[in-house]
Amino acid sequence: MFKPLLVALALGTLLPAAQAQGASPASSSSQALMEQRNAAAGFAGTVKFAVGRAARTCGELLGKDEQYMRAIADDWTQRNSRYATAAERWTSMLLTAMAQAQGREAASRAYEQLMAAVQRDAAQSVAALLGSEPAVQKSRCEQLPAVIANGALDITPQAPLYAELQELAAVFGPSQPAGQK
Repeated sequence: MFKPLLVALALGTLLPAAQAQGASPASSSSQALMEQRNAAAGFAGTVKFAVGRAARTCGELLGKDEQYMRAIADDWTQRNSRYATAAERWTSMLLTAMAQAQGREAASRAYEQLMAAVQRDAAQSVAALLGSEPAVQKSRCEQLPAVIANGALDITPQAPLYAELQELAAVFGPSQPAGQK
């Protein structure tokens, strides 16, 4: 369901600046490692954004308040913060390197492109998750809190890019992941 291709491509535009600033390992496989980290960060960021977008969409559709929407997103984040944090730290490192190499304006433009890609990928994922027919959307929105609570959208060993996410989290994640499976 989650295919963060646009996000990985947007992160890829940051690679030359990051490499110029020494952000990559010194091995011959540094380009491949950076691309793997980009894909993993794109996946984690897209899933996080999609869960939040689905919660907001469902909250509005069902007439729920902000607390309802936040509780759904927080439920997912509590179990997956290790990956989301690592993705944010990796992306921040790339943007910082780009700002140092090419200036703040270039980094700001890259950030805007990255966020647009995350939003597009997440919107497609939410559309697939909730459907397009109003009756289907309502039914799926009523089920969304249970879907999230049951971990259906969690980053698990069955998730795409799990090995890459594990590596990214080991290097860039919080030191003590709370609520991890």
